[in-house]
Amino acid sequence: MEGKSMNSPRVSIIMACYNRAHTLPRAIDSVLCQDMQDWELIIVDDASYDNSREVIDSYLRKDARIRAVFHECNLQVHAAKNKGFDLMRGEWFTTLDSDDEMVPSALSTMLRLLETVDPDIAAITCNCLDTRTGNFSGHGLDQDQWLDFPTMLAKCTGEHWGLTRRSLLGDLRFNSKMRGGAESILWWRISKNAKRYYLHQALRIYHTEGADRLCGHKRPVKMEDRLIYFRELALEIEYLELMKQYRPFDYARVQRSIALTMAVLGRKTEARRAYCEAKPHLPTIHRIAVAYALFTGPLLARAILYISVKMR
Repeated sequence: MEGKSMNSPRVSIIMACYNRAHTLPRAIDSVLCQDMQDWELIIVDDASYDNSREVIDSYLRKDARIRAVFHECNLQVHAAKNKGFDLMRGEWFTTLDSDDEMVPSALSTMLRLLETVDPDIAAITCNCLDTRTGNFSGHGLDQDQWLDFPTMLAKCTGEHWGLTRRSLLGDLRFNSKMRGGAESILWWRISKNAKRYYLHQALRIYHTEGADRLCGHKRPVKMEDRLIYFRELALEIEYLELMKQYRPFDYARVQRSIALTMAVLGRKTEARRAYCEAKPHLPTIHRIAVAYALFTGPLLARAILYISVKMR
């Protein structure tokens, strides 16, 4: 039985790491302390230059359920998670940031829903405890319930967590060209047809204290990253259609930014097309500013894009 568990664990936990030697023990220990033992932990170190590798190696010697991959150059977090996805063998999977932790009963509590609610659940969402506030980090729901896609988009905000059947992920992956924001694109694609249940418990501890937190509350705006993000986002037709259907005002803001990005890149036809999509839901002053930027040229478009991203 033990051999079968090692080859096909119940849960795969993907942990991307970059210069987190000081928080890795907390995150890894929280996995080791799970009261359900049938798991594998895949750590993908994204070319850390601190002593993260030494920390990881020490855990590799302790427990055969922990595996690790070490990138020779930094490929960014989405590529690191994709590598973990490629290697995982579990029936279920989750991701855990290398500066967070899960409570000891996290995995068993969620998987128990298959016995107490429905064995055909395909995705489980739970809440997180924000260490700065002491409150739930996910908002919008206040009780255990089935969570369909429209309800999830209409009500859920903030940081949630959970487990997903690996079969739902299939060959889907994060867009590794994006430096940020690719998370919701993948999870929306997974969730649109998922039989999902929400458990109103905080099973992950979401560490939001500290200036170097992965969640990056006040990270500086890097315009080149934003330009790449909105350029790539313009290609995510399915995601944009879902946003248009369920979150029209967010859709308008996104198309506004795509329009400005395309103007910066000199792609005028695409800029005008995106502006026409955004226009119906934009405040008058935003419509005027974007239209003027499209008419004036890349420099003004870049300036307005910077302001709009920074203010959000």
